Amino acid sequence: MRRVLALLAMVTALAGCAKQASGPGASTGGDSGIDGLVTLGPLCPVERVESPCPDKPIAARVQVKDAAGDVVATVSSGDDGRFTVSLTPGRYVLQGLAPTPGSPFPIGSTVTATVRPHRFTDVTVPFDTGIR
Repeated sequence: MRRVLALLAMVTALAGCAKQASGPGASTGGDSGIDGLVTLGPLCPVERVESPCPDKPIAARVQVKDAAGDVVATVSSGDDGRFTVSLTPGRYVLQGLAPTPGSPFPIGSTVTATVRPHRFTDVTVPFDTGIR
């Protein structure tokens, strides 16, 4: 009985770690992919050396497309701006999706990334506030 409960707890924990991804390049588990950070900026109309105004991490959705332009995953970053998606090795395009459809700002950037075998590639996906 203890073994069954321990096995059930382990399966439940592993299921909670799985990413929802689909398509030929996406993988629900693996040793390669993207470790990402989503940021928002600029946040101040004027930045000064004595008063820096760094970009801040935000929660947002990011679409991942393969080299053929097919969507292989859509992931959401946490409040800390971080996300992870397992992918097969290859070249990908990441697009920050508008938090509010139809809203002009913030604008999500398009970023390209190359995933190498047995590695996670660090990528920052910036969102532009439009402040100038």
